[in-house]
Amino acid sequence: MNQDNEYDDVGVNDDAGNDDDDDDVTMEHSKLNFVVSAINSKGNHLLNTYCHDFIADAEKGKFGYIIGLNQIISECINILLRQTKNSVLLIGAPGVGKKAIVKSLAHRIVHQNVHHDVSKHLFALNMEALTGKA
Repeated sequence: MNQDNEYDDVGVNDDAGNDDDDDDVTMEHSKLNFVVSAINSKGNHLLNTYCHDFIADAEKGKFGYIIGLNQIISECINILLRQTKNSVLLIGAPGVGKKAIVKSLAHRIVHQNVHHDVSKHLFALNMEALTGKA
């Protein structure tokens, strides 16, 4: 495994941790709401432990606009906007620009340089931390 590349796999997840159904919960369902909140907080903890959120970095201004790769980034955006089969997996040899594509995509999503409202989070899964070899 490449020591220089901290994040091996990049994945996409819908607006993680947001639960829009909380407004519909009544007082008699508060126990169920507590269970859902506990699951969401545990899920966020796992995401924070084993993943890195590129959208959070882009919101902090860590990425600039990357020139080039427009066709690939447009294809990624089109895939993310699908109703089904909307996952993107970037595969390639080290140094071909997989992380640059994800950084540029995160920058464009945060700065709303996409044609549609894309409310996604881009996560990099740290396989070494996941398998316990960190």
